[in-house]
Amino acid sequence: MASRTAGGSSLVISFVVIAYNEEHHILRCLEAIEAQEGLGKHEIIVIDDGSTDATAKFVREKQDQYDSLRLIVQANRGRGAARAAGVRAAGGELIAMVDADIILPPDNLTYDEIVATLKEDGLIPG
Repeated sequence: MASRTAGGSSLVISFVVIAYNEEHHILRCLEAIEAQEGLGKHEIIVIDDGSTDATAKFVREKQDQYDSLRLIVQANRGRGAARAAGVRAAGGELIAMVDADIILPPDNLTYDEIVATLKEDGLIPG
């Protein structure tokens, strides 16, 4: 995934969602991410850390609706290994870690505010 849009001004955010047996929460989590106000070009990577329920099935079904959604299924190796797998898979310049049972409010990660804060702190050029 390219790290900038064609115009070169919009950063890509990778949302890494860690899931283990989260069939009851995963869809609401994904919908909440997609509903973020001002969200620029982004991707969502769900790391299914060896779930024994229907978590992966629900994510696969949602892939038809969200082009930005990817699923990585791995044997259960724990949260740290799942986070590391998500970071390795992420193509964005910014990575937001989200647990599957977290439902973000629509204005939680306003894209423009994130970029402005990172610029103010000197973490990205601007």
